[in-house]
Amino acid sequence: MRSRRVVHIVSLFRCNWILYTHFTTLFIADRLILNFFHTMIGMIVLLQQAKADVADLERQLASARKQLEEETLAKVELENRVQSLKVSEHFIFLQS
Repeated sequence: MRSRRVVHIVSLFRCNWILYTHFTTLFIADRLILNFFHTMIGMIVLLQQAKADVADLERQLASARKQLEEETLAKVELENRVQSLKVSEHFIFLQS
């Protein structure tokens, strides 16, 4: 009878140990999953910030391109004006 109790106690101890190890494993797995999701949320926030930065840089680039286009047009107009003045000056010089 005593050996049955010992076997029963040992059997209960083994069951408790198995349950303990499984719960420990589940706890560790839960912590790993939580850490993974925290990391993913952080990466999503960084990605959103990067997308906002890209959009801002694209707006700045469009503005710079427009400004360059306007300055190039103004330069061409000034060069044309200078050329017209030179032609006028040369024509006036020839008439005098």
